[in-house]
Amino acid sequence: MSFAAIFSIIAGVLVIFQWRENLNRRAIQDPNKGYKVRWGTYELTLRSAAEFATALMLILAGTGLLSEQSWGESIYLLATGMFIYSAVNSPGYFVQQKNWAVVAVYAIALELAILGVILFL
Repeated sequence: MSFAAIFSIIAGVLVIFQWRENLNRRAIQDPNKGYKVRWGTYELTLRSAAEFATALMLILAGTGLLSEQSWGESIYLLATGMFIYSAVNSPGYFVQQKNWAVVAVYAIALELAILGVILFL
């Protein structure tokens, strides 16, 4: 259970860090359109909200598991499901940019999340 808890907290913090960096750049290159998509568009606003929610849920889940709270297990499964979806969906942007290093990081994160669930169960 400690692997799942620690992974959840680390993954949550890293998701926040990644999106903070995206926000600092104030724009993301759209590989299909050849220009930068500005923050404030519905797609990026909703995407970043979902990612921050996932990150906060992961941190909450890890904290709940480490402190042996009764709700920790349920939140962990929900948060990890959110993270697995994100780890499958998010690399598409980087595949289009041919940024294989970032795609590899997502693949490793996905494998670790699945391992966490297997060890948890």
